[in-house]
Amino acid sequence: LAGEAVERGRRAELVDAVIELLAESGWAGLTHRAVAARANANAGLVHYYFNGSAGLRIAVAEGAATRSIATVFDVILTAKNDTDLLERIVQVVSAARRDRATSRVTAELVTATFADPEVGQIVRAEFRRGRERLQRWLRERHPSASLGQARGAATLIIAAVDGLSLQLTLDPDMALRDVSRAAR
Repeated sequence: LAGEAVERGRRAELVDAVIELLAESGWAGLTHRAVAARANANAGLVHYYFNGSAGLRIAVAEGAATRSIATVFDVILTAKNDTDLLERIVQVVSAARRDRATSRVTAELVTATFADPEVGQIVRAEFRRGRERLQRWLRERHPSASLGQARGAATLIIAAVDGLSLQLTLDPDMALRDVSRAAR
């Protein structure tokens, strides 16, 4: 049992190293040799834990999706009410402005969904789970809203987060407080 925990811990360390590399150099930089060097391991160990490049790619997609997508929903869903929800949206978008590595990882995940069906499935599933969580949050606070209204609002909220994050990437000087005031 202790050996299994060590194995999971070492695998998690390797995934962490790969996500760092993904943020720095994109998918092209994820060679076994580069991962091994970053994780202070040998390339054989990388192959052992992930059973090749395809397994490595899937493990990275799962870890990165949890960090970059699920974390956004975790923050948003701490909101106490609709006004606080706007503040949480500004908070996650502002964090994206400061955390260029996570923004790059998210962009790499989205781009990979077009090229790799398995990565696309992972990313879509993470977004789906998040939207469903947000939809439940909305229905709890607005019991008269239909399921379709809550589902539509959750989709619009996430589209706003995505769009604002993209705009901040393109124009880091954008005034987020103005966006928050306008939304209210």
